[in-house]
Amino acid sequence: MKKCVGIIFFILCFVVIIIGCVHMQNLRCLDSVRFVVSNQNVTESISLFHNNDKYYVFLPSYAKMENINIKSTQGYRVYIDDCEYTISNNCLSLSADKEYSLKICTEFGVTVADETLVILKSENIATMSLRLTNGSIEDIHKDKETEKSGICTLIKSDTEVEYVGFFSSFRSRGNSTWWEKKKPYVIEFEQNVELFNMGYSSKYCLLANACDESNLRNKMVYDASKEIGLTAAIDSEFVDLYIDDVYYGLYLLTENIDISPSCVNITNLESVTQSANYYSLKEYSNSISNVSGIEMKYYDIPSEPTDITGGYLLEIDSIGRAKSDNSYFILPDNTAFSVKFPRYATQGQIVYISNLMYEIKEKLATTDYNDYIDVDSWVKYYLIQECFANTDQYSLYFYKDSDKVSDKVYAGPIWDFDFSMGSLYLGKDANPKAFYSNMFGYYKTLYNNEIFKELLKKEYKDSFRNLLVKYANEKLLEYEKLIQKSYSMNSKRWEGVQPYASGNHYDSFHEHIEYLSRFLNERIAFLDDAWLQNKDFVRVTFSAGDPMPDERIFVSVEKGKCIDNVPIFKFDGYEFLGFVNSVSGEKLDLTNVVEDNISYIASWKKIEDDFSSSSVSNSADVGFVQKLKSMLANKNKYTIVGFTIVFFVISFCIGKDIFVALKKIREKRKNEGFKIPL
Repeated sequence: MKKCVGIIFFILCFVVIIIGCVHMQNLRCLDSVRFVVSNQNVTESISLFHNNDKYYVFLPSYAKMENINIKSTQGYRVYIDDCEYTISNNCLSLSADKEYSLKICTEFGVTVADETLVILKSENIATMSLRLTNGSIEDIHKDKETEKSGICTLIKSDTEVEYVGFFSSFRSRGNSTWWEKKKPYVIEFEQNVELFNMGYSSKYCLLANACDESNLRNKMVYDASKEIGLTAAIDSEFVDLYIDDVYYGLYLLTENIDISPSCVNITNLESVTQSANYYSLKEYSNSISNVSGIEMKYYDIPSEPTDITGGYLLEIDSIGRAKSDNSYFILPDNTAFSVKFPRYATQGQIVYISNLMYEIKEKLATTDYNDYIDVDSWVKYYLIQECFANTDQYSLYFYKDSDKVSDKVYAGPIWDFDFSMGSLYLGKDANPKAFYSNMFGYYKTLYNNEIFKELLKKEYKDSFRNLLVKYANEKLLEYEKLIQKSYSMNSKRWEGVQPYASGNHYDSFHEHIEYLSRFLNERIAFLDDAWLQNKDFVRVTFSAGDPMPDERIFVSVEKGKCIDNVPIFKFDGYEFLGFVNSVSGEKLDLTNVVEDNISYIASWKKIEDDFSSSSVSNSADVGFVQKLKSMLANKNKYTIVGFTIVFFVISFCIGKDIFVALKKIREKRKNEGFKIPL
């Protein structure tokens, strides 16, 4: 009996190995298929992508079926709807947005793969194709500091070649967005190049928009800021990104925020400082000190330029992120600034700019504020933030040129609107009828300055309102038409990958358009009440408390009226009981009128589950098994191959241990006068 069990066991192992080898051959032959797209003197290859039992090929906008050939890098024969395709014949008989049967055969006609193929094609969007020459994209994804070089090809949707050349550095970027599966990148060229009329620069950003399923929020705001005449507004262009034959999705190519004629056009104080010193600035040691309550980090650079009044490029950031930068300062109220330029600031430079930003904060409540700031840029900067309901109060940029050019501090450039227009966490529950940007930092003080507030209202009435109406309606329809096809490709490429902070999920792109339009139109009505009808609003803050201490919803209520918009929080394992006053602990009473800013905190009851504390590991096992089933159902190639190998190794080890154990028993029994068959 034991001999039969052993034989069956090893037969099962052998069958698993055979199945694994067959599946690996299936994957290998499918991975070898390339759609070769030719355009003028440029040829690009595109591999297949597997998702939900289907294989997809994502074709760029410029691709024409008569200029597409199919090949297998492993010498397999490729059949689509029983018609063989080779590098010699084109794909004119195929069409986008259709499903086909895909068969891969050996040179002897043996079918090794029989799958469904879906052809998708972009429209209206330029294509960026990168070929890494000294490593793989996996290396870049493992470490944000890892850089690779290679060749970049940019082709417009009308087939015109925009750029072909070498890039010296390609790496991941971002803070919270770096943790997403769809990662943002930065690409740097060996010299300044001009892409899509953005002006000459050596460095560009590729925004993934992973936390914004619409892919529109950043683009909308960057375009609006340029249209309204905000200084140092960012240029941007949608691109379909391909890296080493693989389609990575719809990206937004933007200027990098930098000191340059096309972006922040101010004196390059870092270059001036370098000219005054022998060694490279980054070679000098750095120091951290506290001067008059201002914490600062600077470089111990021996020679100071005669003029240190500019230029400076500053970013308000979290304290942790600011401290990770080369140079920074933190004001006594914990407002943290990363000094983006000069990157290697001297002590004198940090003392100068930190004292200036501290003095500005002290003057904003007075009539002297316009002696320190460029009022026009600060008004427009605030209105962009508020009108588009940006809830992210970091990534706020300011700059100052040398006093020889201007002694004022300017607001800009605009950056990072992933979490605007109701995107962050709350999704459909996000509130368009609330103020967001007048609660923090410099603008909290400025908004309470009646002179500045009247300037805001006038600018909103004269220009911003019409701009907002335009973007809430016809511009959104233009964007929808522009990226519809590329959006569909991107959705399939990243289907099933849920961003950590996306609150908006809809089944169609048009639903995203409708949501954004509805949100902005409701926001216009609210801002009209506040700034045109001069209604007085107070802020009601609803905090989730434990177990979601960072989640808050703001509601603006007309002074003297009752709260009529109460959010409901949800959290797995807890029952939401309502809100209590964060100070008095009294329950929220919707019949009470609101006269001043007030805060409420959520009350929770933990739901007892059916598992005891000792069953936690079992529940985790259930989750693991469910995940395994899901991955196997989706035919994830790495999962199946991986588990095949693991199963074989475990089976081999167990079989070996059983064999050794039985052998020992046999020897023992033999010594005792028994015979045990093996």
